Amino acid sequence: MKLSSWVSRSGALAILIAVAAALWLMLMQPLMESFFEHRDSIARSQEMLARYQGLDSTRPQIESNLSKLHAAQAAEERLLKGGSAQLVGAKLQNHLKELIEADGGSLTSMQLLPVRDEQGFQRVSMAVTLNATIESLQKILYAIEDQSPYLFVQDMELLTNQGFSDGTDSGERSRDLQVHFEVYGYMPAQAETQAQK
Repeated sequence: MKLSSWVSRSGALAILIAVAAALWLMLMQPLMESFFEHRDSIARSQEMLARYQGLDSTRPQIESNLSKLHAAQAAEERLLKGGSAQLVGAKLQNHLKELIEADGGSLTSMQLLPVRDEQGFQRVSMAVTLNATIESLQKILYAIEDQSPYLFVQDMELLTNQGFSDGTDSGERSRDLQVHFEVYGYMPAQAETQAQK
């Protein structure tokens, strides 16, 4: 009798252990796995947060570098481009000829002046002589100075061409002017140096 009571208690205890194990497997194990997954996810999120905070701390420097790059690009667009001052001068000469003739001027002469170094840049200058009316001269000067790369006009001399007939029967004299001025622009000094190597 004692043996059967011990066996029945052992059986009940075994059933209780089996039920507890089954409950553990059904309830506690998924909770534990979920806990460990969340813990790993939190650790990854904290690592990413630290990385983003590190990137955010470099943001002012990145923005500063970006603004310098944009300023350098803008400055580059304002400069004459070419392998050497002679090539730039030839391009400038063709460009000025087109501008002058498009705005009603008549080109008389154009000469590339010696290149000068100015504050880390090469100044490329062209001496220009043309005939134009006051109206067409105004258009020509506007076209020269209102573009990129930047060009500048200096040392302008105006002479009236009195005595020339404008070809009409009215007998009025032509209002043409003989105009002489210097046009110049800048190119990076290193472009000339690299071309000489």
